[in-house]
Amino acid sequence: MDDLEHLLPEHREEAKRSNEERIRITRVDRWISYARAEVVLARMRELVSYPPHDRMPALLLYGATGMGKTKILRKFTRNHPSSFDHQAGITRMQVISMQMPPEPDEKSFWAELLDALGSPINYGHT
Repeated sequence: MDDLEHLLPEHREEAKRSNEERIRITRVDRWISYARAEVVLARMRELVSYPPHDRMPALLLYGATGMGKTKILRKFTRNHPSSFDHQAGITRMQVISMQMPPEPDEKSFWAELLDALGSPINYGHT
């Protein structure tokens, strides 16, 4: 394994690691860009920067299972992290991401939203 000239320099050290380490590295989630996802991400960036007014535009992202909807949303939320304002004592969030509950009733919807906001939830409340 001394001859690693066929690899890019930035990957040679990785190739020298143990099999277990290299397997663990390959199993890490990664964002692999593709044209349609970039179109969606660009549209989402436009929506975040849209000036506030009465009828805000929205985006519905839909598709069959396994098409990458959740990956696109996770990528977007990673690129727009929340920040804590120490002076005001509040967390500012540009983006809130939540999964629709399996049984989309009103109580489950609000519980998911409060969870996404990091708010305490009392499941006993109606």
